[in-house]
Amino acid sequence: MDLKNSDFIYNIKKLAFNIKGVEMNKQIKNFLVGMIAVLLLSSCHFMQKKAEFSNLGSSKRGLASLFNSVLFVNIPAGSFEMGDFNKKVPVEITRTFQMMETEVTQKQWSSVMRYNPSYFNKPEYCDNYDWFGTLEGKVEMCPDNPVENVSYSEVQEFISKINENTGELCSSKELRRKNSGCLRLPTEAEWEYSVRANTHPYIDYFFGNDPLLLNTYAVYSKNSKQSQKVRSKKKNPWGLYDMYGNVWEYVQDTWSESLPGGTDPLFIREHFYGYVIRGGSYYSLNESLKSSSRFMAYPEGKSKYIGFRLVRTL
Repeated sequence: MDLKNSDFIYNIKKLAFNIKGVEMNKQIKNFLVGMIAVLLLSSCHFMQKKAEFSNLGSSKRGLASLFNSVLFVNIPAGSFEMGDFNKKVPVEITRTFQMMETEVTQKQWSSVMRYNPSYFNKPEYCDNYDWFGTLEGKVEMCPDNPVENVSYSEVQEFISKINENTGELCSSKELRRKNSGCLRLPTEAEWEYSVRANTHPYIDYFFGNDPLLLNTYAVYSKNSKQSQKVRSKKKNPWGLYDMYGNVWEYVQDTWSESLPGGTDPLFIREHFYGYVIRGGSYYSLNESLKSSSRFMAYPEGKSKYIGFRLVRTL
């Protein structure tokens, strides 16, 4: 936006000029002119902050370039045993895919959706607080913290927006899973396969069974009372951060007590209670952070404990 051509700023300048020509007490006049100057500077700053985000989310090309710059990790095809000690099912992943190395951040979400639903979006929750302006007002964020407090349907809306540049190629969940280049949520099997990273199937975590080591790899209840910046802990053997803790992560599957096994499994039920979430959060205890741990989120529920990350079909 051209700040010089803004009607709002033009009218403030005009008001200041008119006040200068009015006969009144000099001190009062100087005070009014000073207040108008402060208002003018604040308006310019607000519009400049808005301009920082004007090219992101304003076009299909802008959305495409936003996620082209995001770091994805190649996850090779392979097989593994899914589940915990009591119940495991064999799974085969037949197709290499890419997974975001971090959870989707507040900045990434806000750049696309033009609002930030996150609970942890105020200056007291991070050391790099930022904001930008929209026609609706001020959008605050902790830009490197994961976005949270989003429903499953809002996540799907976000995914639809960032796939817009592909046209019909990635226009549905089914096509996104089939066609190369589409961004989507991982399946539950893809998520567990990625967190395990080809480690032994009978260990609780990718680093072994010692929960004391979680402090090195996870933002969780013993070291935090809120979400933290992504990449604040060590990554797993395949280069993925925050697979344990920070925020729970949505996957594609609808909830079932039984695990989806077989070849490239995906469990979708027409009438269901909720969606599967994985990984635990900053509020979770050790048990909820295990590679096999799973929980359910209600279809339209929102929580400051739940976010997501994306995968790209290859």
